[in-house]
Amino acid sequence: MVKRFDTVLEAARTFVRDADTQIHATLTRDQFDALRGDLADARDRGVTVNVTMLARDGDEPLDDAEYEGAVSVAHRLSRPAPFVLTSDLRRTAFAPNPAAVEDYGLILRNRSFTYVFFWHSLLFMWLPSRVVYEADAAGPKRYADIRQFLLENRERIRGDDPLHVEIEGRETDSDRSVTISGEVVDAEHLSEGDGDGDRAPTVMALTGTASMTVDDGETRWTVGGWGATYEDVEANRIRVTGVGAELGAEAAE
Repeated sequence: MVKRFDTVLEAARTFVRDADTQIHATLTRDQFDALRGDLADARDRGVTVNVTMLARDGDEPLDDAEYEGAVSVAHRLSRPAPFVLTSDLRRTAFAPNPAAVEDYGLILRNRSFTYVFFWHSLLFMWLPSRVVYEADAAGPKRYADIRQFLLENRERIRGDDPLHVEIEGRETDSDRSVTISGEVVDAEHLSEGDGDGDRAPTVMALTGTASMTVDDGETRWTVGGWGATYEDVEANRIRVTGVGAELGAEAAE
């Protein structure tokens, strides 16, 4: 626990520099400007950078050029919120919103606590806000969280066309890194009553098991998200490589 926000910001900068897989951050314009160079370096390393921009009264929206190169996806939220940055679901830098009476910050290097802050950001800042920027919107979609992947692709998974993915992750029994490519043949996530096509799920829909089965032609791998234990693989990155007819076009290139 620290007293000065500058200490929190410096820790956030270090966490961004150390990131290998994913960064989720809720930032004001000034905070984004302070971290932009480090976020851009992280993107150059292949890190997924998701940012919720906090819009204060009188703030002009950022244009695409200001996000380009530093952000994977940006949302915009028009209300006060804490400063939260999580790195690789292992490290957290946090400070309360400006309306809070307390003046303090938290710097955490702990997976369990970080996941609490990640879910807080997901439910209260990320999901309720609107998308204002998406890098490579026309290219293959990349995900750092299995729940977001399953939510956005649930109709494809339930459909008749094959959905092919590439997954970078960790084998849960050996702890070694692994990359698998194949077709999503099964998924366990959400209730049967959630298929209304909306992008915004209920909180209860997000709390269930999130896993899928990927067939690489030789092996069927069970894939889970953060902290996967019973599945074969803990997914760190998920990339959609083709859907139905797109597979033929991709193979022909």
